Amino acid sequence: MKLIVLAGGQGTKMWPYSTEKKPKHFQSVVGNQTLFQDTVYGLLEGFRPEDIIISTKKMYVDHVLNQTPEILKKNIIAEPDAKKNQGPGTLYSAMKTDYMYPGEPFYVVQSDCIREPNHKFLDLINQTDKFVSTHKKITTGVRNPLYPVMGVDYFELSNQIPSEGNAEIYGVKKFLGRLPTYEETKAMVDNFHVVIHCNHLSWYSDLLLEATQKYHNDWYEKMIQIRDTFGKHNEDELTEKLYSEITNPGNIEEVTSHIFEESGAVFMLPFKWTDVGTWDSLYEYSVQGKGENYKDGDIIDIDTTNSLIKGKKGKIIATIGVDNLVIVDTDEALFICRRDRSGDVKEVLKRIEDNR
Repeated sequence: MKLIVLAGGQGTKMWPYSTEKKPKHFQSVVGNQTLFQDTVYGLLEGFRPEDIIISTKKMYVDHVLNQTPEILKKNIIAEPDAKKNQGPGTLYSAMKTDYMYPGEPFYVVQSDCIREPNHKFLDLINQTDKFVSTHKKITTGVRNPLYPVMGVDYFELSNQIPSEGNAEIYGVKKFLGRLPTYEETKAMVDNFHVVIHCNHLSWYSDLLLEATQKYHNDWYEKMIQIRDTFGKHNEDELTEKLYSEITNPGNIEEVTSHIFEESGAVFMLPFKWTDVGTWDSLYEYSVQGKGENYKDGDIIDIDTTNSLIKGKKGKIIATIGVDNLVIVDTDEALFICRRDRSGDVKEVLKRIEDNR
């Protein structure tokens, strides 16, 4: 099995700390290492460098080389810099991995997630390898929601699937996606046997392409044309052109959701999983007690509760009598919002882009 670490996103939901030039996963958001380094070095505890593929954009290749020199240069997939959602990027990286290592199943690893303890994550990958290789079923990782989580997809489960190991595996009754409001999400979590989709996708490249032909033929046609460029002297030029012509750049679930409902399986994650996707998720990961604050920088917090405050060393941020806020100060911008609205930062970026 080949492990594809996805490191091409821009992490816009953690603006202004995460920027197009240097996204959050290439920065030390938690601890001294970057999220990307934590992911790769965690994988290297159980797998060889040649088993690890890095899929990133061309503009981020230098970050990959500088932060993880152990990874083979030939295993760095440089996706075109054109802004697309995860669907085309996942298909491209799966095809390229299969071109380099024919017939191997792949396992997608997000570079902006924290998994603790790491040894349980490595064990899950090995169990997934055995299951996918034997049954040829598409799989992913899921977890039970402790509370309604916004901005993530949900599955409704069917029966448990017998396993030779200690893995907890279920079939999928329905892919529910994500709902637009907190109230709707809470009702779904309260009334159905639902789990959060944690994006640990595993399958075979050829089977994923077959599914794409059936459920997203416009992607399929472009991807086959791109695959035909592999190994040619003008591969980069042709790939750039074809990739830029993808006009419906959605998420990979537009394809995989159907296959999961037909014959897919999900593994219940046996470890703590945190998607560091928003400032609120970083707060929930970092703070243990109710009412506490997450502070990074020269912070004075008087009568301040349930807040995340992040600033630059040498510049004081002082708060008095506030609750449930995100305050992030960088050289480029000052961002303040209610913590439960931190995921709406994309609207800020849209307005910035519209005003340029």
